[in-house]
This record gives sequence, structure tokens and C-alpha cells, in this order.
Amino acid sequence: MPGEWSGLQALFLNECPYAYYVHCFAHRLQLALIAASRDVISVYQFFSKLTFIVNIITSSAKRHDQLQAAHLAEIERLLELEELETGKGKNQIGTVKRARDTRWGSHFGSLNSLLNMYNASCSVLQTVIKEGKSAQRGEADKAYDDMTSFEFVLVLHIMIQILRITNDLCQALQRKSQDILNAMHLVSNTKILIQKLRDDGWENLLQQVLLFFNNHDIEVPNMEDHYIYGRGRRFRQPKDPDFTKQEKLNLKSQLDLFLLEIKEHPQLDSLKSIYDLCRWLAETEKGEIYYLIDRLVRLILTLPVSTATAERAFSAMKLIKTALRNRMEDDYLTDSLIVYVEKGIAKEFDIDSIIDEFASKKDRRSLLKISKTNK
Repeated sequence: MPGEWSGLQALFLNECPYAYYVHCFAHRLQLALIAASRDVISVYQFFSKLTFIVNIITSSAKRHDQLQAAHLAEIERLLELEELETGKGKNQIGTVKRARDTRWGSHFGSLNSLLNMYNASCSVLQTVIKEGKSAQRGEADKAYDDMTSFEFVLVLHIMIQILRITNDLCQALQRKSQDILNAMHLVSNTKILIQKLRDDGWENLLQQVLLFFNNHDIEVPNMEDHYIYGRGRRFRQPKDPDFTKQEKLNLKSQLDLFLLEIKEHPQLDSLKSIYDLCRWLAETEKGEIYYLIDRLVRLILTLPVSTATAERAFSAMKLIKTALRNRMEDDYLTDSLIVYVEKGIAKEFDIDSIIDEFASKKDRRSLLKISKTNK
């Protein structure tokens, strides 16, 4: 794009010599992260192994079908054990994604897809090791060893946490209409969170990695000895939370960023309620950056109303549809419930107004019938 002789920038400058070229902020951030990661040998080796594993798992339509079948079987098993929640949009059958150097979000998406389909991916590799051709079996065996190694799982969790912190910044930088002030605050807060992860995040990270090994029945190495590459077998996955797994991970990073944002705005001390916070997010357009927090605040505001209305409706249903009136049709039951639940509004209606309303409807029907007869 910015080629000096034949790129798009040169073509623009031929037509408009005073045009000013600005690099895409999100693209520059992506390239900076990729370049920085390649300077760390363990991270560079991790992404090389990740590409190798994904290519083997998705190299053919047959293996892709095996991956989805294994993931479906895993979901069904966990549902039978009641370790997964059911609901609209949950437990979708997906696939592992490739990471692209020039496409922002692809690395984060690739790591999350592999983490979510870890058991299914191991199952496909085990099938290739047993049933594949000689060359395929060797490659699958190498991929399986890499995937179940402590170093791979450790770097996997490290990179997911780092890319999760930078994900909100990148999404903000990709907006067509940029708010430079909010973007700069987001940059500084992202740097603080990365430094905080570096200084204080090791213990929590190690606990997550050890829990992952225990959940998948993989032998945990002795930290005092030299680690020897080993194998493990798939076991089970953690439960899905109320939010989707990806949204809850992003929500955690947004909350960390928002806490830093609060310290920079003393006027937030004057907010007295969640309603004021929701209004402040809308007025400052912070709700577009912290969209998950904005959604959470709105859900909290509507939850008491929706819960109370539902409770009143169920209580009214027991009073209206009794054992003596158990053949009541749905339309009549609905009308009766509305009148009972909204009795505060219904009390404002008097009998005369109701009679007049029915009388006006009867007149309109009569006039309509007369007009049809005249025609």
C-alpha cells in the first residue's frame, strides 16, 4: 500500500501531491506485537508449533469432519454430566482457526479456538497416529507431543492473557471515527495492565495452567526437575458461564481498564447510582469502548423490573387459573393476567369510559357495514 513507485500511496500523490499518508493504528499495533513476539524464542516456537498443529488438524475435509464430530461428542458427554449449560447460542460446533500476521484478532481467535477445542483436537491427532499413513502418523505424533507439552500450554495461556488485554485497544483503533482522547487513555491503561500482568500475574497464571492440566488429566511436571516432554489424554472441559466464554474473558479485561479509567476522572465520585453511571457512559461515549460494561450496567438496571414483573405474573396465574377454572383458554388467561398485574393502571379506568370505548367500536363497525352495503 505505501510503495514508493507502484503502491497506492504513489498513485494518490500523483493526483494530489499534498495528500498526507497515515498508517492504520490497528495494523501498526498488530505488526508491533508480531515483531516483538518473534524476538522471544519460546513465543516464536509456540506460534510455529501452533501453525503446524492447525495445518495438520485442518489439512483435509475428512479431518475437519472428524474434528467437529469429536467436538460434538465431547459436548454431548459434558451435557450428560451436567457440566455445560444449555441455551440459545451456546455450545456451538466450530473449528480451529489459523493465525494471520496481517489480520488483527486472528491470533487471539486462533488461540481461543484451540483452547475451546483442545480435547477434540487431541482426539483427531490420536486418530491420525493410529490410522494415518506413515508420514502423516509421524507429523501427527510430533504435533500431539507439542500440544500436550507443559511449555506449549503455558505459553498458550500467557499469550491469551496478553492478547485479551490488547484486544479492546485494537477494536477501538479500528473504528472509522476515532476519538483520539479516549484512544490515548486506552493506550496508557493497556500498558499499565500489561505491566501489572508482568509484575503480579504469574501466580494466577500458573494456577490456571495447573488447573488446565488437571482438568485434562495431563501429568504435571516437577518444577524442581528438568521437564521431559510427555503426553496426556483428553478428559473434560470447564463449564460455560452465564455469558459466552469469549465475552466473559473480554469483560474481565474491560473491567480492569475501566477501573483505571475511574481513577483518572474525579467527577465520577459524584455519581450516586447505576443509572448515573449508565448515563455517564452514554454522554462521554465511553460505552462504545467499554461496550460489555455498558451492556452489563443496562442488564442490571432492567433485571429488577423484569424479575418483579415475571414474579407478579406467576403469582397472578395461580390465583386466576385455579382447579375450578383449569380449562381457561390462553387468550382469556392473558387478558385476565394483564388486568391483574397492571391493576394500578386498570384502577384509573371507570365503567363509563369502557362502555364508551365499546360503543365507539360498535359504531365504527356499523358504519363500515353500511359503506360496504352502499358499494
